[in-house]
Amino acid sequence: MPQQLNLAIESLVLPQPFKEKDRVHEIPDIYKDLDQINPISEGTIALPHSPVYKMHRYFARRPYSVFNYLLRHYTNKEDIVLDPFCGGGPTIIEGLRLQRKMIGIDINPMATFITKCEAMNIDLNLLDKAFKQIKLAVSKEVNDLYLTTCPRCQMQAITEWTEWSNTFLCPTCNNEVIAGKTTKIRPGKYNCLNCNQTFSTSEAKRTNDVMIKMKINCLSCGYKHEKAIDESDVNKIEQVKQNFDEIVKKKNLWYPKDKMPTNFDLRRPYNMMCKHFYEFLTLRNLLAISILFKEINNIQQEDIRYFMRHIFTSTLSWVTKMSVDPGHGWAIHAYWMPNTFYELNVWTTFMRRYNSAVEGKKYSNNEIGNYYKEANLFNDLLNDSPCLLLTQSSSKLPIPDNSIDAIITDPPYGGNVMYSELCNFWTVWLKEIFSLNSLIDTEEEAIINKCQSKKANEYEKLLYVIFKECYRVLKPKRWLVMTFHNKDSSVWLALLRAAHRAGFYLPDNGAVYQNPIQHYTNTLYQRRNGSVLGDFIYSFQKIPYSIKKSSLSNGDMEKIILNVATNVIKRESGTTTSQIFQELVPNLFNSNILDSEDMVNSIENILGKNFVYADECIEVEKGGKAKVVVRKKWQLKEE
Repeated sequence: MPQQLNLAIESLVLPQPFKEKDRVHEIPDIYKDLDQINPISEGTIALPHSPVYKMHRYFARRPYSVFNYLLRHYTNKEDIVLDPFCGGGPTIIEGLRLQRKMIGIDINPMATFITKCEAMNIDLNLLDKAFKQIKLAVSKEVNDLYLTTCPRCQMQAITEWTEWSNTFLCPTCNNEVIAGKTTKIRPGKYNCLNCNQTFSTSEAKRTNDVMIKMKINCLSCGYKHEKAIDESDVNKIEQVKQNFDEIVKKKNLWYPKDKMPTNFDLRRPYNMMCKHFYEFLTLRNLLAISILFKEINNIQQEDIRYFMRHIFTSTLSWVTKMSVDPGHGWAIHAYWMPNTFYELNVWTTFMRRYNSAVEGKKYSNNEIGNYYKEANLFNDLLNDSPCLLLTQSSSKLPIPDNSIDAIITDPPYGGNVMYSELCNFWTVWLKEIFSLNSLIDTEEEAIINKCQSKKANEYEKLLYVIFKECYRVLKPKRWLVMTFHNKDSSVWLALLRAAHRAGFYLPDNGAVYQNPIQHYTNTLYQRRNGSVLGDFIYSFQKIPYSIKKSSLSNGDMEKIILNVATNVIKRESGTTTSQIFQELVPNLFNSNILDSEDMVNSIENILGKNFVYADECIEVEKGGKAKVVVRKKWQLKEE
């Protein structure tokens, strides 16, 4: 077997457990000759999000320590670094912390909005003054919507959260079933207490949601526990319902009435009743959040008002019907309402999000401080404005040829996350600052999405155009580095083909495995069937090379695949198809083998003939309880 076809498995070194002394910001920043630099040989420690990234949710945000590590390896202080898919901002923020000159681009206005709020220097005294003004103006009015009677002292108490339940008519006996008060057989399947029959919620008629319990905080006697719903609680909700339109008109309140497109890819059939974004809030929370939003818009100082809107949209994530428990807000990457959901008090949630924002800004003010100055054009970076954020597609970059020292990014993972569809939940409230007439324009969004009629081939075409621009603006010999994660081999292949066609070279040691944040590895989302834990980091270089035509026979290819698969299976005690594909990449990338339409099928056929695709039972933690999950892995055949 040719030597160059041996995969550099040794490069897939797993990081050692994190120690306090290993914190990335304490590693010295040593000047490097970027023309002589080699790709990273191993991953780094994936640290939990620092305070700046806890200010606002963004979807699939990767560990900040990974980007800090990449920036230290591939760049020097004052270098110009581009992230063409800046998302929730870790590349940009870590670059500014390290005093690089950063360009962050994203077609999604929410991405650049969140990134700017993470980076900008905020006067915390002015922010505190604005918060106190808001508190004085609306806190009592909002909290009055959540008043209840304390069961211990009979005085008025404030509701922290209320648990609600969907109700359904049993298809067998037509009696009403409250999902939160009956036996849940499995997701979407409940037992009717009247006729003892099991039914699916997708096949049953849904009726009105009802409150089933609440947690209160009594300032009179200190009672802070759950209580049952009483008649006055039901009457309060009914009053909100009856008086809602009148209150909105009288107080001159506004809330977005944008309709959700009926073909949104993220809507479950039983949530089709929500025709507008605002319907994912209870009527009480919609009224409360509208009162709060009006007062935020009255803030006079522009930067404080801008940042307070950031806290507002962060609050929105927590006060929707999509909250599965009081400790989590909008929990999954979909417009999905559980059959039992939690209505969180808008004011107390806003206070928590404000406190989180203060901690985040203390961190970023300290780490970035006055180094952040916003650029309007590329040339501003050459002077005294080291951060250029652009809301646009990266298919046409306003950047000169051969001017970027490094490109470090985390591209969209095929169809894993529908960024624009999800972010519209926030942007409909901020259309004024985003200059949007309606929803986010997704025409050039590089994604796989059936409602946008984008499949893997379209995803590849869009990525190719962007990577071609990246190749144009990157200096010779410099690096395009990206993290990637997807269980679908066709998606993974589409991204690699796009980079290959754009002209990038992948060295034999250009792919390394990156462990995930350890805290996240036990979640069902991460451990679902076929999911790869962590990412692969690809280091592509801009150097001229000729694409090699493969002279390998089918037999030679099969030997390579078997060798790699056997090594990975032994090392990991079983592995996924995706991980085998990932480790084949360095030897296939720089040849026409990668472009073969049958490559995925050929590899899967070879694996199927020589290994066993067997179930593996693993124990994961969900909601504090252990649960056994079955997923499939390739295993060696028993001799």
